[in-house]
This record gives sequence, C-alpha cells and structure tokens, in this order.
Amino acid sequence: MKLISFACIMIALAAFSSIIQAQNSCSPPIEITQNQAVESEEALEQYYRDRERGLLYGHEESLKKAVQYFREKFNKEKEFQSLNALADYYIFTKQVRDSRIALLKSRTLAEEENNPEWQAIVLMLWANLELSVETSDRLSNPIDIYQQALTRSKQVNNVLLEAQIENNILQAKFITNANNNLKTSKPDFESVWNTIQRLQDSKTDTAKQAVKFGFLAINHRDSEIQFLGEKALKFAKDVLKDKPEDESYAYAHGYLGVLYLKQHKLNKAKTLLNEAIFFTRQQNKSITLLYYWYWQLAKLHIEQGDTEQAKHFYNIAIKYLKPVRRAMFNIFPSYQLKMLPKDDDLFKEYADLLLKQAEKQTDREEQQKLLLAALNAIEQLKSTKLQNYFEDECVADLSNEINAKTLPTILSTDSIAFYPIIFEDRIVLLLAGISKQDGKSIYLSQTIVSKQQIQDELGKLAKRPGFDIRSVDMLLEKFGKMLKEKPNSTHGQIWFFSKYLPVSKALYQLLIEPIFNKISGISILVIVPNEKLSTIPFAALYGRGEGELIRTHAIVSAINLGLIEPSKLLINNKFLFGGLSEKQGNYMPLGYVKLLHNALKNKQFYGMGKRSFLNQNFIQDNLRNTLSAQKYGIIHIATHAEFGSTLSSRFLVAYQDNILMDKFEAMMRNKIDKKPINLLVLSACNTATSDENAMLGLAGVAIKARASSVLGSLWEVQAKETAELMENFYDNLLDNKTINSKAVAWQQTQVKYLNNNTGLQKNPYYWAGFILIGSW
Repeated sequence: MKLISFACIMIALAAFSSIIQAQNSCSPPIEITQNQAVESEEALEQYYRDRERGLLYGHEESLKKAVQYFREKFNKEKEFQSLNALADYYIFTKQVRDSRIALLKSRTLAEEENNPEWQAIVLMLWANLELSVETSDRLSNPIDIYQQALTRSKQVNNVLLEAQIENNILQAKFITNANNNLKTSKPDFESVWNTIQRLQDSKTDTAKQAVKFGFLAINHRDSEIQFLGEKALKFAKDVLKDKPEDESYAYAHGYLGVLYLKQHKLNKAKTLLNEAIFFTRQQNKSITLLYYWYWQLAKLHIEQGDTEQAKHFYNIAIKYLKPVRRAMFNIFPSYQLKMLPKDDDLFKEYADLLLKQAEKQTDREEQQKLLLAALNAIEQLKSTKLQNYFEDECVADLSNEINAKTLPTILSTDSIAFYPIIFEDRIVLLLAGISKQDGKSIYLSQTIVSKQQIQDELGKLAKRPGFDIRSVDMLLEKFGKMLKEKPNSTHGQIWFFSKYLPVSKALYQLLIEPIFNKISGISILVIVPNEKLSTIPFAALYGRGEGELIRTHAIVSAINLGLIEPSKLLINNKFLFGGLSEKQGNYMPLGYVKLLHNALKNKQFYGMGKRSFLNQNFIQDNLRNTLSAQKYGIIHIATHAEFGSTLSSRFLVAYQDNILMDKFEAMMRNKIDKKPINLLVLSACNTATSDENAMLGLAGVAIKARASSVLGSLWEVQAKETAELMENFYDNLLDNKTINSKAVAWQQTQVKYLNNNTGLQKNPYYWAGFILIGSW
C-alpha cells in the first residue's frame, strides 16, 4: 500500500488554520483558577475514567482549560495530551469540525518537537475521526492514515501503540468490508497476533489488545483466523488469571463462549458464558455487554431444544439491554457501534421463538398472550432500529407498550395493524385489530407462509426469462428497481405484463393473499414493515380482480405502532409552504414546486391563512421566525432532502445553504404551538432513497419534529404528476364532509390518478412514490 507523507495526510487540516487564528484572536481567554495545575492534571484522568463509563458530557470546558494552562506553562507534553483528549471528546460527541481543529493544534506540536511517536498518535486519532464520518465527508482514507501512523510508531519501537494501530486497521477493514479476500486478510491477522505476543506492557493493556484482536478474529468467516482469535482470547485469560477484576477477563470468557457456540461446542460455550456473566457482575465497567452473554445463553438453549429456558434468558437479556443502551451510545464512537452485536437481532430472535410457540399452542388465551408478546418484541426491534440510526436512545422514549388498553386508543374497528416479518424459514403475517362486536376487545392472528410456498412462488418466476430470483429479499430488490425506473418507450404493455406484473403479483401472493379474507371489509391497513419490506410501496402490489392494493385499502406505514399519536384530521388548518424550484449546487431544479405553489395559493384552508417561502425566501431564518410566531396544522417542504447516517448528512436543501435535520426538528419542537402538527409533507427528489435507513430517517424526522404524520417520497418524483397528486390530496383533505382520514384522502388521490390516466402514465413510478407514515 502506498504510504502518504505525514504532511500530505494532514494537509486537509491546514484549511482550518485561519479559523483557529481567528478564534485565538477573537475568543476571550479562559479564566485560570489558582488550583488550575491540579485541576488540569485531574481533568485528563477524569475524562478517560468517565469515558469508559459513558459519562462524556461536561468535559469540554475542563479540557479546554487544561490545554490553555499547559500551554502557558510551556508543558508541551501535557498540552499535547490535553489536545488529544479534547479531539477524542469531539470524535465521541460527533463534533467533526471541532475535532479537526484540535487535531491541527496537536499536529503542530508533534511537528515542532519532531516526535514520531506524537505524530503516530495524532495520525491514529485523525484516522479514528475519518472512520467515524460518512464516506462522502472524509478528507482522507482512514486505512491509509492508520498505515502511516503504524510506520511512525515503528520508528520509536512502541509495541503497544503498534498493536493499537494494527487492531484499528483490522477494525477499519472489518467496518468498510475492505478485507474480504482471504489471501490478504490472513497475513494481516497473523501480523497483529505476532505484535500482541511481543507486548511487555501492563497486563491490562496487553489483555485489552488481545481481546480486541480476538473479537475481530472470531467474527471472521475463515476457520484458521477464528483459531487465531481463540488463541488470543485464551492468552488474555492467562495474562489476567490473577486479575479477575479486569473487564478484559470477562470479555475473554464471553467471546470464547460465543466462538464455541458458533462451533456447536455447547458444553464449553455454556461454561464460559456463565463465567463471563459471573465476572461481569463483579465489574461495573463491563456491565455493558452483560445482556449479550445472556442472549448467547438463550441461543444455546434453542440449539439444545429447551425453548422455555431460551425464553427465560431472552427476557433477562432484554432486561439488561434497556438500561445500558444510552451508555453504549456514549461509550462507543459511531464507528465502533458498527462492531457491536446487532441488538435488533435479539428482538427478532425472541419474536421468532414466541411466534413458533404460539403456532403450537392450542389454548386460545395462551396463544393470544404469546402473539401479543411477539408483537411487542417486534415493536422493540423497530424502536431499536430507530435509536441505532439516530444514535439517540431518547428518540423512541414515547413508545407505548401494545396491550388491551393501548391498542384500542390507536386502532379502531375500521383499521388493522399488519406486521409482515421475513424469517429464514418462513414469512409470518401478524395482524392486530379491534373486535367489531364490542369495539374495544383486541385480537391477534398469525398466518404462516412456509418455505415451500415461498419456493413455489419463486419457482413460477424462475420459468420466465431473466428472472433469476432465489429469495424474498431478491424479489423485493427486483421490485424496488423496477419501480424506480423512469418509464420510456420500452415500458409499454409488454413490459407491464411480462416483467412488472409477475413480480408485483408474486409479492402480493406472498404478503397479501394469505390474509386477504382477514383484512377484507377493513378500510385502513396500518403496515409496520421491517428490513427490505420498508423500501416498497405496498399500494402498488397487484392482486385480485380490482388490481392494485390501494384500490381496496387505504394504506399507512408505521415505524412503530406504539409511537403513533392518534390525531383528528386538520385540528389546525393553517398552512405553511416552503421550497425550491431553482437549481442549487449539484441539486437539479424541481419543476413541480412552482406549479404546486401556484395551485395551492388559491386553496382555502378554512380561511385560517397560509404562508409560503419560495426560492430566495426559503432560508433557515424565515422558517425559524415563522414557526416561533405562528401556529400551523400542515407544513409542506418541497425541496431536496438527504437522509445519511450522520448528522451532517441529513439535511434539507435551502436557498444557498442546507438546513440540517436536527436544526429543522428543533424549529418544529420550539414552535409557538407545542402540540404536534397534523401533517408534514416532504416532497422532493431523494427524500427517502428506498433503503431502510432512509425510511427510518423519514419517520424519525416526524417523531423528533413532533408531526403526527409525514408524507414523503421513496424515489425521484416527477414535476407534473407530483403537482397533480398533491393538489388532489389537499382537495381531499379539505373535503372533511366525506373524508375524515389522511390515509383515505391519500388513497382517493392515488385511485383518482389511476382512473384519470392511461398508458405509461399509469406506471407506478408516477403515482406510488409517496408513502404516508404515522397517524391516519
């Protein structure tokens, strides 16, 4: 790999030097107290102690004071350490710009002292920072920077630093999937293992690096590399045999248990996992993964066929997971969170177990209890995905448990909740509704689509040329790609009947036909989809004689049923419109925005008034000031929106600037009327780009911005058709004499479009791209 010079790698930071100079000249000096010497020494130690426990916040000012104190005392080593701690703090708290500024100052010290060890440390922190941000926001390749840091560390023969950097390289490759080739990955692992065996530092530091290496190795697919991981974890156990209070001792036992469980060595796994639980209980610092050891015990008991014990351990795992999730977001930076076990799998596995037990249960009351418990496990799964996406435990705090009391406050006899869940061996179609007999009793049912039924349906498609579809996931991907293709001369009747219709019908047969009789006669289908099911519009599924599902049911999606706040249609009818029709940077003009703006100017929202900001008036200050001064029931934002995986990559495109989503959400929360708005519409290209994360982003905006419902686009929308759909939708909303539901209003909008158009214009690309999320 070509190494980049220290100066070249850090040159990107130099762009911030003018900012720093401005801060140094304009910012008032931080006041230094008489006890600053002691406080500064303690600030560093306290920061790293607290960081291990997830207590991050409140350290910024003390670290800044430490930096200034040591600078004024000309203690460059302590100043360097303080700057690195401050940069580390900013990495953990996702303050990218401030972290780069701190690293630039730290780099300057390393260069002035011509100290290769310091330079290696700065490079390692810089690589950590680059790994924590979106790929598109990176100034350099983190793996390249780690390699340069490694070269510097070898110049001073700092073996512990070498091991840390080499482990970080493996971790970076693991995260970025850059190390899938066995020929290149095995030597990498062997090299790190050799370095760890050379360590002569403290037992704690040595074991920590061995455990980190072991975790990475046992999660590799190659058995020889897993064997290296096993050796490393046994090595860590041996190193710490007289220090059982060290957290790495518990981790070594637990990860060995996980490896043996994978290898079906169940007795060994059980012993080690129980030992990991014992040692973890003695160590408050490692309590974070206690849930994980119980989770693995649950899986072990499933392999042994003891489902009752498995259920017991799943419940304990979930009990321990809840209180540590907030700490996990603080203890681990975002790039390390990707390395942790996917805790949403815990809830899916638990739901799988409960649903299988319910299938075998003959007592109806017990069956209903099991189904309700499974439904709540899926609800927790969905909440967890939302929290993981935003790295914010609070985003789903308002979610209610679904039970006999709460469900009738969310659903009515005219609506039903539908949870389609894809497992490896089957599809489960879980329904929850309200009895029409008394209007308050709840009922649940599950319909199983077996593996054989799935294979039969896919087999029908396989007989057609060009349909090499071997799984439901592949079928969903195929459907999604078809929907996003803009129709052209090849998308005529032949394409519709020979390509699109077979895929749409296959999905209908797997997801809707098995429950059609159970949902017949119910107006509103509330879909709580998971994974790839979140990326398709169910409205476009083509089935029985009437055609598209939207013709028989109004459809609304929910990220989590327990988060829905029921709201009457148009509680507050004042209307705010903002958007861009002009080109902004790399974002193309949105031709429909002016058409829609002009059409909506004449709409009478019950005479309560409306406000609009178009093009140069669509700026952050105008939105903030208006929302803080006026009450609005409907807010329509017609601009490009992005939903990336970091705060900086989630934004609305405004005039000559972007409005970060967290800023927009704060505007919505801080508006003069503290009640949720009735409807938020985000109509633009790429509002949600047909992957699950984007859908989580769309729903998350509604939750964090306190909007009862959000209507957003799944793919690039077209000008004329979008203007037509939106104008008809608002006409339907205003017609509250015959329509009292947003979902029904949107259903009638889509059906009217289908009835009024012919040929290519009936392609779902034009009308199915919007999805309603939230209350209906």
